[in-house]
Amino acid sequence: MQLLGNKALVIRAEVFPEKLPLLYTALAENGIKFSQQGQPDIGTLQEQTEYPLSIQITSFSDETDRRVSAPKVPG
Repeated sequence: MQLLGNKALVIRAEVFPEKLPLLYTALAENGIKFSQQGQPDIGTLQEQTEYPLSIQITSFSDETDRRVSAPKVPG
């Protein structure tokens, strides 16, 4: 996880294709909107392969200036 200034957070992980819909649903339930052009076609991915994934969460609100904090995650 990497904090980019006061407006963006980048999360990098590895995930199996079958878990992507669960991830999208969980993030959407927290009010996060997705750019459709950055999402992979799940049907074209091999089921048994773990794929690298990067998610950038960006805030466009002035209220987030100097108020964003990222938890420390080992690894």
